[in-house]
Amino acid sequence: MITSSTALAFLFYCFIQGITPGPANVVSFGTSMAFGTRSAIRQWAGLVVGYLIISAVSLVLLLALGSIADRALQIVSYAGATYVTYLAIHTLRASSKTDQASLPTPTFSSGLAVQLTNAKIAVACIAAFSSYVIPFTQDPFALVLAALAMPLIGTACNLVWLFGGNLLSETYARHEKAANVIMAVSLLLCAASMLLI
Repeated sequence: MITSSTALAFLFYCFIQGITPGPANVVSFGTSMAFGTRSAIRQWAGLVVGYLIISAVSLVLLLALGSIADRALQIVSYAGATYVTYLAIHTLRASSKTDQASLPTPTFSSGLAVQLTNAKIAVACIAAFSSYVIPFTQDPFALVLAALAMPLIGTACNLVWLFGGNLLSETYARHEKAANVIMAVSLLLCAASMLLI
């Protein structure tokens, strides 16, 4: 049975991993600055669904495969690093509002693609479930709650980045190239960290 202190530690972990920079947060921030809130929200919906999928798959893999799940995580890490590098290159190449065609279009599908290749959340889910949930319970209801809590908290934190990008859109317009370089470097750092997992 999960104790209240373990549950609180799990929720705190979900918040910390959700609010820290990662591919989805950086992409939401940049999308909101470049395309506005409406487009970013459309992409965010894909992020939510992608996170729910990764959370559910991570839990099922841990329950079914145990240590073999680590091999699957390596594949996700390489795919994620490749996709995040692609995003960084396109962010760096974007030069103005008139050149938005060089940025990935902020759609539901692009948000889904970001999350399905986001090794940060796969690692976070596997770490959380194997540390805070599975050792304490096999109750299906508790497992479903845990699998829902991570993506709900994580994507709520993502909204902070999304709305932050919108609030900074005027600053972005004045310092667009520098902002794109910072976001591209941030994405490249995320990609590098995925390869070190």
